[in-house]
Amino acid sequence: MIREVSVWLLKYRVFLPCVFRAGLISAAISLSISASSLFAANVTTSLKDNVIDLGSINEGVKTTETFSIINNTSSPINASVEVLGCACLKVISPKEKVEIPPYASQEATFELDTTGLIGEESKFLYIYTSDAVDSLLRVEVKTHVAAQKQTFIDRFSDFSALAILSAGLIDGINPCAFTVMVFFVSFLAFTGYRRRDLIVVGILFILSVYITYMLIGLGFFKTIRSLESFVRFSHIFYRSIAVFAFVVGTLNIYDFWVYVKTKNPENVIIKLPFLIKRKIQSVIRQDFIKDKDSNRALVPVALASLSCGFLVSILELFCTGQLYLPAIAFIMKLPDLRARAMFYFLLYNFMFILPLICVFILAFYGFTSSFFERIARKHLAKVKLLTAVIFLGLGVLLLIFRG
Repeated sequence: MIREVSVWLLKYRVFLPCVFRAGLISAAISLSISASSLFAANVTTSLKDNVIDLGSINEGVKTTETFSIINNTSSPINASVEVLGCACLKVISPKEKVEIPPYASQEATFELDTTGLIGEESKFLYIYTSDAVDSLLRVEVKTHVAAQKQTFIDRFSDFSALAILSAGLIDGINPCAFTVMVFFVSFLAFTGYRRRDLIVVGILFILSVYITYMLIGLGFFKTIRSLESFVRFSHIFYRSIAVFAFVVGTLNIYDFWVYVKTKNPENVIIKLPFLIKRKIQSVIRQDFIKDKDSNRALVPVALASLSCGFLVSILELFCTGQLYLPAIAFIMKLPDLRARAMFYFLLYNFMFILPLICVFILAFYGFTSSFFERIARKHLAKVKLLTAVIFLGLGVLLLIFRG
């Protein structure tokens, strides 16, 4: 009786409203499985517990497997194999109902397409038979689907770290940051600060830039993470960052071409706007000239250095932040990087301030602003080209790792 009820539920599921269909199918399967424990198994499969474990498979792979349907009775039975509600699973054979002779078996082959699947997956095949006892068998297909990007990460994890290192270093030798540091050191030397004060001022200024940039990065990180709860908006956001990276990368290629042709840095598009540059210079002058009246005591100088580093970092973010945001988005998109996001933030920001440290040391030992300007002009084209490569590379990676 149990078998008849389960077969009826499955046979007439098509005519039932959609809201009840899934529940009735589940009930039918449960009834059929319960009945199997009350009667001898007339129809079985070659699988242990009717389960096929395919192990770990990469996303986007199609795999086929075969098992046997076994007739343990002295009479022939009819059998068919179906899939309900999953386009990823397809029956290869038998496509139609087949007759299995007494004490014989019939091979069944299916294909699993892992495109769009991720993590642990369980799909089901349903075997319908004409046997009164075992009219329905369910075969579970289990697998773990590894994302394609994980394979990429396993092969290129070193490249991922190198990309972050390169992005931080390129950001640090960005003409915007470079120009500010040269002006800063030159101004202090011009105003007659003692060498001891120069060391304190330089260290605290760079430390302030580092901490400020880290806090800005953490703000970006928290914002991106909060957006990821809105899946569709998150995809739009990451694609927007990728498009932004392509646009800025293209503009850097244009700047490279213009500078090679004209040798005039004023003709490039991506540079610190004149008004912001004047504001940064004004902040530096105000913070350090006002300490003259206090004979440049160490505490006021230290406080001026910290506040100046903070304000300058905020102001020049218009220029340096162009690379910072895509780099953070890149870290957030790769699970291998995201798990160690704080480490990569620290690494990125260290690479960012490394050129500042070098400039400060050289300036401390007497190299003038004209020397730095000559170096900057000589290598500006290379910096623009490298910056373009980093931007375009991050844009491509953000599109590849689309989630």
